[in-house]
Formats: sequence, structure tokens, C-alpha cells
Amino acid sequence: MTKIHSHWDADGVTAGHFISFHVENPEILISDGEFGAVDKLGKGDWLVDQHPTGDFEGTVLDHHQIDTYPMKHTYHLIADNVPATLIAWRTSRRTYLRTNGGSVVLV
Repeated sequence: MTKIHSHWDADGVTAGHFISFHVENPEILISDGEFGAVDKLGKGDWLVDQHPTGDFEGTVLDHHQIDTYPMKHTYHLIADNVPATLIAWRTSRRTYLRTNGGSVVLV
């Protein structure tokens, strides 16, 4: 099971939803603790719409202070200066459209 730890705001929840179509056996968890906490993250997990507080062996999808990320880290980083929902959409759109057979409008 791939756990997707999403920030609790609308951007994080929507981004987590899009990423759930990109990974196998997803479980979306809405973060209720410290922003970016990595203590509950396992190998292969995703941290979505949050800046991690430490290192872990998974994937970070984020738009917060991307210029402050360390050059060396163990996670795969997907980052941009646009909302996390748009980053997630760009990452998962092919799988999402193939699975749902429709289109999506982001406003």
C-alpha cells in the first residue's frame, strides 16, 4: 500500500486525490500533525503539499519554499512554483484520464 500524506487544505487534498491515480494501492491520509513531519512516513510514501522536516525514502510533491530544499536528500522531489494541485495534475494526468475516461477543468 502506498500512503499519500496530504496537507489538510484544499490544495493538498485535491493534489493527493490526483496522485492516488498515479500510484498502486493508494491510501490517502490527511495530515493532522506538524506540517511536513516525516516521523510517520515509510519507504515509498508520498508527502504532498508539504515541505518535509527531514529525510525519508519516498516522494515529495510541493510548492512551498522550493528554493530552500537541500541539495542532497533521499526523497524524490517534484516541485514547482505553482499550486500543488497543478503539479499533481501534471504528474498524474495520463493515468487519471485513462482511468476515468473524461476530462478535468482546473480553475
